Amino acid sequence: MAKPAELEKLTGLASRFGAFVAERHPFALADSLEVFETVTAGRDPRDEAGIDALRSAFRRELTRRLQSRPLPAGLPDTTPRTSVAARMGQAHDELLDACDGFLRRAAIEASLTREER
Repeated sequence: MAKPAELEKLTGLASRFGAFVAERHPFALADSLEVFETVTAGRDPRDEAGIDALRSAFRRELTRRLQSRPLPAGLPDTTPRTSVAARMGQAHDELLDACDGFLRRAAIEASLTREER
């Protein structure tokens, strides 16, 4: 499968973010990196404000993409009284929270002075 050139040459925060998602939510890697590229517009934010500014836009866009995918009809509950839609919603929430946490931690790291590191 061909990959966009931008995603083949990840650097800085995008590279660290990609490694994080690959470790925690590997099936969401492509979507997460594409959304990251979209919300950063190819920039590499380096300060706390710049990274924090990505958080709401990232969550909104990734939520939109995840929710736009239809679920197959007729699947039984994943566990008793837990529908496929509910389980997918839980998985989406876990991914969104994990990505938001990564971005917040990166923003905190960027805010630290050399002496504080």
